[in-house]
Amino acid sequence: MPGSGGEHEPSTPIHSRLNEPLLVGMGAISRWGRHLEGYPRAVSETPPDPGPFDTGLTPGDLDPERPEPIETPFGTFALFECEGEIVAVECWCPHMQGPLFEGTRRGNEVICPWHAWRFSLEDGSCRWAPDGAEQPDPLRILRTLLGPTGTLLLHPPEG
Repeated sequence: MPGSGGEHEPSTPIHSRLNEPLLVGMGAISRWGRHLEGYPRAVSETPPDPGPFDTGLTPGDLDPERPEPIETPFGTFALFECEGEIVAVECWCPHMQGPLFEGTRRGNEVICPWHAWRFSLEDGSCRWAPDGAEQPDPLRILRTLLGPTGTLLLHPPEG
């Protein structure tokens, strides 16, 4: 609406808006990530330890055949049952980001549905990759405990 102060007309070309600052926290950066003079700099602090994350799920809520991805403060994880324990394993295959939660379970391993890379549900290590493939970093696994209300708590990754 003309004269409304700061709003753009739908017909305003995008290239005329490219130099407008993006406000980030208490600072401002250009669209190319550079600090803009005249604006205060954002203060970067290490966030406090979030502590355990309550999934809101009980062990009975889990489908042992098809785990669902869970968004956590630590990333996206899936809850698998492995040898009588529940483990939270990183959801995405490090090879090409295939959905491990849709993979096949075989014993204490999960097999990526895209390229059949196999990962341990015990320590996250890659148990099989094609010959010549670079060995990926292990999947992150979160310690899982039962909370006082009976829901599953995921503890932050170590290190």
